[in-house]
Amino acid sequence: DWSRIDQDQALRLRAQIGRVFDWHGWVSNLDVIENITLAQRHHTRRSLREITEEAQALASAFNLPEVPRGRPAAVPHRDLRRAEWVRAFMGRPALVCLERPGMGVAGEHLASLARAVNELCARGGAALWLAADDRECRAAAADRLRRCAMQGEVLKELD
Repeated sequence: DWSRIDQDQALRLRAQIGRVFDWHGWVSNLDVIENITLAQRHHTRRSLREITEEAQALASAFNLPEVPRGRPAAVPHRDLRRAEWVRAFMGRPALVCLERPGMGVAGEHLASLARAVNELCARGGAALWLAADDRECRAAAADRLRRCAMQGEVLKELD
């Protein structure tokens, strides 16, 4: 309950949340690599080298040959979306919120995202994956998946 904790604790907890935005959440005047590393540079005392190495390892896990270096407007959408995945999983977050993360991404890449979600959950974290279609729902077949759908104004569990 955010209203019951002090501001410093709330900031520390929020720093443990990774997110893929429904549309885009990039700071346009920063390069993609700067966007990806920004939170870790602000919230930790890790070296830039260590942060950048983690970003590159995550990029490889998501089938990106490297972390994109240009401005977000100059990076192909399919790569930019997977770079959002990298940003969301930086620093071993406790919670990752994924809003339609498969939008514009080839289906074969979704398996790597599902693996990252499974790894997060296996170490005690949690993920909220909001899917746009059945293709994404099938790809999100995480080990501890609970499928829900909105029915009117009520969220109902499926299956």
